[in-house]
Amino acid sequence: MNKIIITGANGYIASVLLEHLKNWESEILLISRKSLVKRNKNEGYLSVKCDISRENPWSQILKGGEIIIHLASQNSLKIANDDPLENWRSNVKPIYDIADACKKIKEKPTLIFTSTVTVFGLTSDIPVNENHPESPTTIYDLHKLTAERLLKYFNDLGVMKTICLRLSNVYGPGGKSRSLDRGILNQSIKNAVNGLNLFSYQNGNFTRDFIFVDDVIRSILIACEKGTNYNGKTYIISTGKGTKLMEVFQMIKEELFSQLHQKTEIKIIPQPDNLLPIEKRNFVGSNKLFQADFQWQPQIEISEGIRKTVCFYSKELSSPEY
Repeated sequence: MNKIIITGANGYIASVLLEHLKNWESEILLISRKSLVKRNKNEGYLSVKCDISRENPWSQILKGGEIIIHLASQNSLKIANDDPLENWRSNVKPIYDIADACKKIKEKPTLIFTSTVTVFGLTSDIPVNENHPESPTTIYDLHKLTAERLLKYFNDLGVMKTICLRLSNVYGPGGKSRSLDRGILNQSIKNAVNGLNLFSYQNGNFTRDFIFVDDVIRSILIACEKGTNYNGKTYIISTGKGTKLMEVFQMIKEELFSQLHQKTEIKIIPQPDNLLPIEKRNFVGSNKLFQADFQWQPQIEISEGIRKTVCFYSKELSSPEY
């Protein structure tokens, strides 16, 4: 396989992806705006320190035929709403830069873009499939959808081959998300392992489609292997099953006691007035299209995923580097 380029190489999903890539024979180039954290033997990979929201390194990097796994993103809803232009630079500008470099290459690269199911907005259908109309309610989601549509446009022009993966709520062991308003399940588990209570909003027992990070990584790797056959498509990556937040918190509570003999309480608190509508949604996604095209299906049930994640954070807590 040709070279694999990973943007956002210091991020949560990238940290797990690198673990899965250890036995791959491809040349791997990591791009991050900060110096790379040394983990998962990534010191053996080539790396470039570059802020692609400000810089444009692509004409020097792309030679032809590469697979770009584009994970770099500013994913805080609050930051996006407070500074839309900066969010555009982070989430949209790099698409133009990559496309401009690709125009000059004979063997077109394939770009795998991780998007989000929140581009659908406030949905009433259960489950939601790819035919459901998009209706972004935040600047972040608007820019994610803009990036998706640009990729489809450049794909259809023959500038590059593209696949968009709309991820549902990703959780599981790995590096933490930079954004404090994202990744509710990982944050809740980590807080509980640290001895804090779990907090649920009053009248806020929302349903989410939680997908274990290893299942997400498998979808990305399958897209790397087979994606050139399905270029230009957009897929939902989800479990197809919904779980209420209160049920998830109860699983965390029971797992903490089972693994650590540690008791935690689920506290009901008032729903804050500044909660965005998208944060109060109910969502379950259909993964049937991706299953049909790539013969992929999620393998980790929510109960097993919570067990693995509690185990991960408990070991992290006891490690000297924590």
